[in-house]
Amino acid sequence: MPTVGDGREGDVALIAYPAGQVHLAILGRTSFVHAHAGLRGVVETPLDDAIRGAACWRLGPRPPRCD
Repeated sequence: MPTVGDGREGDVALIAYPAGQVHLAILGRTSFVHAHAGLRGVVETPLDDAIRGAACWRLGPRPPRCD
């Protein structure tokens, strides 16, 4: 489900940086996890207001399995 400006822990955020980089991050309580091209790896970065206001997506309840 798309949601804007109320990102919660576990949401996937679409982040657009001024340099024209756009990528996804997973929100935590006080940080977010994302790929960092300059460091060539995945990093955890403190949340700031710009990230908190990013467009986010959240998975809804999982449907029952049909085994």
